[in-house]
Amino acid sequence: MIAIYLQKGAAGLQQDENMSLRYFRKAADEGNAQAQTYVADKLAPFGIAPDIARQMRRCAAEQGNSDAAVALGFDLKTDKKYQEALEAFQRGVASGDETAASFLGKIFRNPKPDDRMYYMDQKEDLQRAERYKQISKILNRLSYANPKVPEINEIVPLPPAKLPAWDGKLKWVEEREANVPPPKPSESLIEQLAKTMVLDPKTGKPLPGSPVYSKED
Repeated sequence: MIAIYLQKGAAGLQQDENMSLRYFRKAADEGNAQAQTYVADKLAPFGIAPDIARQMRRCAAEQGNSDAAVALGFDLKTDKKYQEALEAFQRGVASGDETAASFLGKIFRNPKPDDRMYYMDQKEDLQRAERYKQISKILNRLSYANPKVPEINEIVPLPPAKLPAWDGKLKWVEEREANVPPPKPSESLIEQLAKTMVLDPKTGKPLPGSPVYSKED
């Protein structure tokens, strides 16, 4: 993206913050989620264009940008639009943001009204809080792999929906583990198996004495 090259002064382009912002804004207007998130951060401060920033964050969040979803959640929470904020944080969890999951977990642990960080007018629900905590831990453990939780509303739907049964597993993790090749056996195990089957441990070919040995081998 030219905007990033101008921002960092890379790919043979001279660093130019103003021109970079113009390219970011153009990309944002064209629907690029990364650009929308970046421009929203520039427009968010009071006195600049917070309403436009909120719109951009919402668009980026709907495209799966977790940073935009979390920023939107805090923005809406500040205005005490708690239900919309919950939905934004929930979208952040779906996009794989561990912070959003951890934050939602604390919201349902009955913070007091004077708790400016976590109070969002929600009833205490420790089971719901614990599920978010478990999800946050999983996302943290696999953060390097960019995990997702598209089924979050099937695991922890927002109130007033009741919690369904959950086996503690995430589809993304299950699919990832199913595609990971099994670990290579140790050298000692290879030697042991080869000896048992009378095979060459390096090639796997039958040796004299093996029931499947052939001189042609």
